[in-house]
Amino acid sequence: MNSVLEANGLDPSIDVTIEYKSEHAEVAAALAADETAAGLLPQPFVTTADENENLKIALDLNQMWEDKMSDGSRLVTGVVIVRNEFLNEHKDAVDKFMEQYEKSVDFVNDARMRRRK
Repeated sequence: MNSVLEANGLDPSIDVTIEYKSEHAEVAAALAADETAAGLLPQPFVTTADENENLKIALDLNQMWEDKMSDGSRLVTGVVIVRNEFLNEHKDAVDKFMEQYEKSVDFVNDARMRRRK
């Protein structure tokens, strides 16, 4: 967050107040309660929060990152890790999980694209 703020000319220690919440529902509730607040939520929680008519998606952090970072890095907010031993013993289950995970990611990305149109 600090990198994106700084890349856009803001000093996180002076220009903004950052409050950390324990989970996404708490962030959505805080946003709904304060019309001057801005929040940061990962998908799929953005899609859920966007269903609240008092909230709107103002910025796409992924796009901001790609626009401002000149080092070729990408913003990663989700990772799936499996131990080799588990993969070797349960390859079919891992393959099935990855297929379902891909469908889930596609669903969220498709919903996000529909909202932009």
